[in-house]
Amino acid sequence: MLATIEIGTCVSVQGDLVGRLPDGRLSVMVGDRIFTGRAPNPTEDSPTSMRREDEMRSVA
Repeated sequence: MLATIEIGTCVSVQGDLVGRLPDGRLSVMVGDRIFTGRAPNPTEDSPTSMRREDEMRSVA
């Protein structure tokens, strides 16, 4: 599965998801290198954040 992570304030990396750490960070592989970082926060207007809000309303 393709995943995007942030490894700094201005650096994002996209690659194949290879692992999830207990602290919430993700590891992705690009070529022969593995990068570890946090998933970017979705903005309020993104489809992902809207879907999460809808899912939370349906659970409540």
